[in-house]
Amino acid sequence: MLRLLCKSIVIGSSVRASPAHYFLENPSILSCLRNISSVNTDDSIKEHSFTVSYLLKKCGFSLKSALQASKQVHFETPDEPDSALAVFKNHGFSKSHVLNLVRRLPTVLLSKPKTTLLPKLGFFQSKGFSSPDVIKIISSYPWVFKYSLQNQLVPAFDFLETSLQSDAVAIKAIKRFPLVLNVTVETMARVADVLRDNGVPGKNIALLIRSRPSVMVSNLENLKKLIEEATLMGFHPSKTQFLEAVRVSTTMSSLCCTHFTTNLLHNKVDNLTSFVQHHQHHATCSECQSHQCLR
Repeated sequence: MLRLLCKSIVIGSSVRASPAHYFLENPSILSCLRNISSVNTDDSIKEHSFTVSYLLKKCGFSLKSALQASKQVHFETPDEPDSALAVFKNHGFSKSHVLNLVRRLPTVLLSKPKTTLLPKLGFFQSKGFSSPDVIKIISSYPWVFKYSLQNQLVPAFDFLETSLQSDAVAIKAIKRFPLVLNVTVETMARVADVLRDNGVPGKNIALLIRSRPSVMVSNLENLKKLIEEATLMGFHPSKTQFLEAVRVSTTMSSLCCTHFTTNLLHNKVDNLTSFVQHHQHHATCSECQSHQCLR
């Protein structure tokens, strides 16, 4: 590999810029790759050497992260990744934002600006998201670039906007839980139907979606079970206290939910304050922190 690189460097002055100029400008990168070659002659490392060097220089990756990412994305010239990075830079993304974004979704570097990046960034802006909001959502959840604009993002936003009767409230829900944009309209409608069929009024369904949008990715059977348990505890579906009971239960593990529900029923506790205080006392247990009832 090094012989090939050296050859490219020698003739580089007489041809257009090649991948080798990145190594000339950044001897530390070349040193890293030389060390890799000395301990590992795997063909994949040789094949992805330019990708690794690019991730190190342009995206701020560590060597380990760059090697890992190169298993997911590969390019031999800077043209495509440079175009993608230019889009993010022009939209106010900092180096740390870009690092987080590319580390989560390396293939975004090969996204087409005109057909993928700009239309989806424009979608958020057209719906009223502020620039800081867009940057925060994209850098933490870049998978939105993998979703169809017309078949997924637009219908999902429209459903939330209609359900919450406000584009501003829909924006807040998405900021709180960006994954909701990956939920199909059919799935969200089924969740709303389960709540409605069990006596939850439309305004309360909207309140639940607004305060805990993750409810839209609920397993329907688990959701039905939670509704049943909340009802058995004495919370009426038409009351906002019922939503609080469901909302609190969604942050607890299945085992914790079952144990807590049993205690409530045996002790005939029907006071919401006691319910919330008991949950807060037990929410610090490792099991409650690592699992969720609705997942």
